[in-house]
Amino acid sequence: MERIHSDAGHLGAFAINSLSNEKTVPGTGYWNVESDLQKFPEGHYANPQQDVSAVFVPSFVELGVRQKSFLEQIALLDFLLPSLYESDQNTAAAWIGSDDGMIWYHPWADLNEFLPHDFDLREFVFYSPATPNNNPKRQTVWSPVYDDPAGQGLMVTATTPIYVDDEFRGVVGIDVTLSRLNARIEQAKPIANGYLFVVNQEGQALSLPERGYVDFLNRERNESEFGPNLSQSAQGAAEIIKGMMAGEQSFGSVTLSGQNRMFAFTPLSTTGWSVGYLGETDRVLAVVTQLQDQLDTSTRQLVWKRIVPAGVLILIIAMVLGHLLTNRIVAPIRTLAVAAGRLGSGDWNQELPKAGADEIGKLNKAFRNMSHELQIMMEELEQRVAARISTYNRSITRIKALILEAHG
Repeated sequence: MERIHSDAGHLGAFAINSLSNEKTVPGTGYWNVESDLQKFPEGHYANPQQDVSAVFVPSFVELGVRQKSFLEQIALLDFLLPSLYESDQNTAAAWIGSDDGMIWYHPWADLNEFLPHDFDLREFVFYSPATPNNNPKRQTVWSPVYDDPAGQGLMVTATTPIYVDDEFRGVVGIDVTLSRLNARIEQAKPIANGYLFVVNQEGQALSLPERGYVDFLNRERNESEFGPNLSQSAQGAAEIIKGMMAGEQSFGSVTLSGQNRMFAFTPLSTTGWSVGYLGETDRVLAVVTQLQDQLDTSTRQLVWKRIVPAGVLILIIAMVLGHLLTNRIVAPIRTLAVAAGRLGSGDWNQELPKAGADEIGKLNKAFRNMSHELQIMMEELEQRVAARISTYNRSITRIKALILEAHG
């Protein structure tokens, strides 16, 4: 239903875009009023079956330039309507109704046969919710449930107003047959042998299986009965319907038809309806227990098959990385320690490892600089000592020479 609501909004936007480029001279588009419409004796117009969509112009509408231009521009929606109609099996039809009562309807149907010549769709609940007085915010809105004039049974319509240059020009609608919606809901298979049901804001059941008639109304379903009002249900069930009508969300247990039932309901945001679930408490609890056991089993399997192996792998990787990092740090320091010991023994020709960009590299570089400076200092010291000894030896030699000369 949310998708149909969205599609109605998109279709309305496309219609506005088409009419914004409305031609002042009709007869120049893909579809032509003069050649494609047939006038009937009662004064109304319709088109032949070979067209993509059906057109109906009631007898009270005079086909002037404005009306012809509207139809020929709306005809461009034929490139969009088939795919939109086929995209959701709940869709019964998509249509555009002008502000003066003309109808563009997809898929093609013999509207000349189904509708009276003066049929005015503006008087019906599938059109009026989108009109300016009822929809001043110009939003996509849902109609009440109604009986389709074309004979397709009970329906509800998503409607979007069409405004061009702030002028109301008509309504776009997408019809949904409740029989199709009801069939889809009844085909659903909820847990614990329960069932789904749908209620609108007035408490009318839009979808209710035969079991629901017994639970809520204490009676069997009448032949061809559809849409009973559940607001006056039996005690217990009435509280559920009251909450659904108010758009609330809830779950719990209730006694219906002498049996303990589990229920849950939540609103459908775009329609204002509410969808509910009803199931036998014992079966629901059994399913919940089964799901809990499956969850526990899945959790254990996840732990042993995924988390534990992943943890072991992470531990191994951490150990390997730790070993590599330790070697990367310790080995250079050991090399520096050995080199420092040899330097202390006076071996200045030590080959140190190449300096890198990390802290060890910086330490290595500092050690190289220190070694170089120490070597220079020791060489200077040795030179100074050698110079002093040489001076001392010359002084001794001169003293000896003076002594010998004195005794000569």
